[in-house]
Formats: sequence, C-alpha cells, structure tokens
Amino acid sequence: MQKNIKEIINSDYKNTNNDLPNNHRLKFENRLQKELHSKKRNKFLLIKIAASFLILISLGVFTYSNLNKEEVIQQNYTLGSLSPELEKIESYYTNAITYELTQLEINDQNQPILDKYFSKLEELTKQYQQESNQLNLDKINEKTINALIDNLQMRLQLLLRLKEQLNSIKNKNNEKSNI
Repeated sequence: MQKNIKEIINSDYKNTNNDLPNNHRLKFENRLQKELHSKKRNKFLLIKIAASFLILISLGVFTYSNLNKEEVIQQNYTLGSLSPELEKIESYYTNAITYELTQLEINDQNQPILDKYFSKLEELTKQYQQESNQLNLDKINEKTINALIDNLQMRLQLLLRLKEQLNSIKNKNNEKSNI
C-alpha cells in the first residue's frame, strides 16, 4: 500500500495537461493593465472625512472643557488657604475633634447616646461643607469665615459634652457595681 511519493507526483504530472490556453497571456495582460491603471474610487471617502472632522471637534470640546475645569478647581478656598492664622485655627479644631473622637469608648450601653451625637455631628459637618462651598462661590467675607469657625467650635463642644455624659454614665455604673 505504500507508494513512493516521487512516483505519485510524477504520474500525476504526466497525466495533467500542462499547456495553457492560447489566449491566456493576452487575458492576463489585459487584466493586469485594468488593475494597475484603473482609478480606484474610495467609496468611504466621505465617511472618513466626516469621522476625522468629528474627532477633531471632539478633541476641541474635550480640551476646552478641561481648561474650564482647571480654572474652577483653582478657585477652591478653605479656611486654611485664606491666611496662616486661619490655618492654625482650622488645624487646631480639626485635630481636637479627631482626638476626641478617638478617645470615645464605644459599647452597647452608650450606643444610643453616641448615635444621637453622631447624627448631630454629621449635620454640622454637612453644614461646614456648605459654608465652605459658599466661601468658594461668594467673595471672601468675615461672616462666612466666622460661620466656619463657629461650626468647628460647635463640633468640638458637642464632643466634649458627649465625653462628659459618657463619663457620668460610666461613674453611675461604677457606683452601682460597688454597691
């Protein structure tokens, strides 16, 4: 069953007609001339031009919008960015608030009280953010600056009251356990 590959190829080559048709060369030259010298019209030329135009307009709009955003971002003011004294005041209150929050003892007995105070703190924080936005929108004025400082003071006082309440509850519980 095994045949030599050379023999198979030679027998197939002898059996086939290797002659080309008479007009084959003429057909080939005509076809070649037609392909080489035909003016190809790009059917999608208008679509390509429109797509390029659309990309250029999109890049222009994107660049313009980013330039405007950078201008808006540069105008954000905080209490600390107005003056070094205000920066010291803001950092003092924020550090004190953070410190008082870390000193709180959270357990099941004082959880309801903590929830009330934390909701008030959240309201004051939202109010502080609104006043900061107002500082960005309006001209910088003393009224807004005082409102921001007062807000920080109220948050700190609220935490100090919470700490006092928790200490009094803790003392009452200690007295009950001693009796």
